[in-house]
Amino acid sequence: MPQSFKWLNLLRISAFLLFCKLGLTQDDSVVPTLKSEEIKLVEQTPNGEGEHRYLVSLPEQFRNRHFVFLVDRSACKANLAVNGNVLPSEDANDVFRFDKSNQIVLKNCVERTPQPLQLFAHPKVYISEARGNYDIGRRLLQLDVTIRNTLLNSASLSLNLPGSSEDFFVGPETSQTRSISVHLKSWVGNSLILVMHKYPEAIEAEYRHMRIVPISRISK
Repeated sequence: MPQSFKWLNLLRISAFLLFCKLGLTQDDSVVPTLKSEEIKLVEQTPNGEGEHRYLVSLPEQFRNRHFVFLVDRSACKANLAVNGNVLPSEDANDVFRFDKSNQIVLKNCVERTPQPLQLFAHPKVYISEARGNYDIGRRLLQLDVTIRNTLLNSASLSLNLPGSSEDFFVGPETSQTRSISVHLKSWVGNSLILVMHKYPEAIEAEYRHMRIVPISRISK
């Protein structure tokens, strides 16, 4: 048997074992995984007291993402402005340019906090919030999960859980929150990786989104 053929067989076996370990099929392996990522903001010199100014450059591959600002409202009271346009909320779709840097201004900050503003890029459909508790006495994992759909049409998806999955159908430009309980004999570790599989529809192809959920142990 040629040496190259032996190496090819070894690579195929290794790939198969990896799919089994992760609980994936070969079809799953070609579905892209889109992350929620924090975008670096470059702070500039402010024009006055209580003002923060930033520049941000966005890569072309983020053009179809959903952007959300996280503002420390305990320190800054005014709305954000991006490229001179005041945002009515922390969502920032259709205000960024990709051909040059974007200017962000945050005013009316009562103190100079180290990080009053963060910017995140999410997929259009994503796990926006999640928290979990493991009830030791009842051997019950309790999850509160919110799926957000920012598309103009409804989205179908499944959420992978320990030993099972949960199907969601989320309307256009809305969020759906669900409390899920899973019986488990024990829980090891202090977190869980939730995997959302968003199915293809009219506007977007399919993809996965992952979120690490902290798990607290409780005993009632």
